[in-house]
Amino acid sequence: MSTVVVPDVELILDLRELHTRPDSREAFGKLWGGLEPALYGRDLRSKTVHELQGPNGTLRIEVARIAAGTGLATPRTRFAVVAVREPSKLRHRCTECAEASIEEYGPFRCPEGPPAQEHRACNKHVVILDGSLAPRCGAHHPRCADCHSMATFWCAGKSCDRKTAWCDRHRRFRPQDQDVSYCPNCYTRQFPGCEYSGCRNIGTIACEHVSRALEPCGRRVCTLHARRWQVYGPERMGLGRCSQHARLAGVPVDDLILQIVAGTANRRRLERMPTLRGFAHNLRNARKPEPAPSYKVIFGTLGSLGDALGRAGGVPAAVKVGAALEKAMPGWREEYGELVVAAEEGERLAGQLRQVVQERLRDGYAIAANITLSEYKPQLRTLFINLDPDYRGRFIGTGGVHRQEYERRLGVAVRFEGDRQRKEGDRQRK
Repeated sequence: MSTVVVPDVELILDLRELHTRPDSREAFGKLWGGLEPALYGRDLRSKTVHELQGPNGTLRIEVARIAAGTGLATPRTRFAVVAVREPSKLRHRCTECAEASIEEYGPFRCPEGPPAQEHRACNKHVVILDGSLAPRCGAHHPRCADCHSMATFWCAGKSCDRKTAWCDRHRRFRPQDQDVSYCPNCYTRQFPGCEYSGCRNIGTIACEHVSRALEPCGRRVCTLHARRWQVYGPERMGLGRCSQHARLAGVPVDDLILQIVAGTANRRRLERMPTLRGFAHNLRNARKPEPAPSYKVIFGTLGSLGDALGRAGGVPAAVKVGAALEKAMPGWREEYGELVVAAEEGERLAGQLRQVVQERLRDGYAIAANITLSEYKPQLRTLFINLDPDYRGRFIGTGGVHRQEYERRLGVAVRFEGDRQRKEGDRQRK
């Protein structure tokens, strides 16, 4: 069994100030052969670092550990060299400094140029453009994509993606953030101007109108000039409309339904399609003073729209809108079944109302002939009717006496289309 010899003294040799240093095992052995006798008679405990001067320069000896009871160094003292300090070797030189015969460390590696000819840059010659920490050497300083002058920043826009460099002449700062820069084209796309003439605000709102071919409008409007079509109720953001598409009166029913369906499907944030009642409410408000189409017309139009999108032949826009329409269709179908039952009950109640009006009023036949069903809402036990404004006063009676009798006989509330109660009911539904 071999015996482990524990040294009396462990030393660290500092060779950094020697003129010539050992470069092999034999040369190091020769150095130690001349060094060890010079330590004899020294009290190594007196200080941590000892210096030896010679024609080859200064050699420093640092005592890392010394065993207890060890006194002056003698030929019997067991030494161990545990570390050697040497000057660092300059492996990566700055390319520009080397051309000027200057030895300077180049910590930054330039990714340009052939792999066999590595370009390095020191702190003085490195080129780092705004917008990225990617270094370049002076020989590969990026040029402006437009005028080819020295570039100063990487564009943060989606098209450039911090891979295209530009100079200060083409720099556009991000609003309220001077640390992010864009080229002119990316800036215009990222922060388009408001479409209104003379407005310098950013068009943060995109018009959500689409053509019959489902092509987006593309106009941008600022928050001051934008219009919102509140198709989702007051709590959620309505569809953005530019000045050209803000007016809805006179637009055909099928076009309005297409706008609501496509606008909902195209939203970045997942949005729920309006109910059939919601469609009726939105169409009624958009087409005033014309009455809203029946639920049968609305449901049928949605079904026809789905069929048309299915025949579009895989066009991405049609596929997206068609998928959203298909997802909502089961709910609409169930709701339509409930509405059909409610409509039948509403027609029955409207017929009873006409009969009571004929019996109670002197000109009841003329008034009854003008009464048509708007909607019956079973959950509110309210019958909404359409009636010419010229007849409404006589229909209600002084102090509402006639209406009170209708409601007593029918067992439901009777309201005109457009009454405040109708609007409150729509808000509760949404």
